Amino acid sequence: LFGRVDAPQKLVYDTLADPQQLSPMQPPMRDIEIRAQKGNAVTYRWRYDGTLVDIRGSTSMALAPPAAVLWIFGEGFGPGQILWRLYPAGNQTDVSVTLNVDVTRSSNTILRWLSKANRHQRESWNVGFGIVSLRGLQAVAAQRAGRKGFPNPSGRAGSGPLRPLTTAQVKALAPLLDRGMTGVIEQDKQGRVAQAALAIRVKSTPQKLQ
Repeated sequence: LFGRVDAPQKLVYDTLADPQQLSPMQPPMRDIEIRAQKGNAVTYRWRYDGTLVDIRGSTSMALAPPAAVLWIFGEGFGPGQILWRLYPAGNQTDVSVTLNVDVTRSSNTILRWLSKANRHQRESWNVGFGIVSLRGLQAVAAQRAGRKGFPNPSGRAGSGPLRPLTTAQVKALAPLLDRGMTGVIEQDKQGRVAQAALAIRVKSTPQKLQ
């Protein structure tokens, strides 16, 4: 996942590297307790108290200031990692989130049951959790920077002409298309969804697809 945060790189890094900022970023994340901290490594326990989901877990962080933070999940959602890479963009920050968490091995019964009932649950959970985490970071980091930040998603559809992906944009996405589907979600200044564009590689000729 990729997104822009309305805050400087150092502040965005400090937000991600502080376990106590998880509650503002993700309100269901509670009871955060740092268990060990040495150099650029931090280990903490937490409780995620969401709708029908009460999960207790542990996370270790590997820090590379001010450009990257790695979250390593142990028990809880399931084993896996989330890598945050931070790129300065003037007085803002471009953020990439790369994650792979195996919820089929979660300590939570409901997550494991959903994973068995839906073969796409693992991918869906990763995308959903990644989006929630990124949006939480956008809101908290902007607030800490004393800025208004970007508008929160309104859940409504915007209006206006569609702007399909250009040939140059599709070529730029080629490395991702080699691995499956990719897409872009854009919102307007009111927080409405302006458009969503998906791209996928198909083993066929344009003539047959038409």
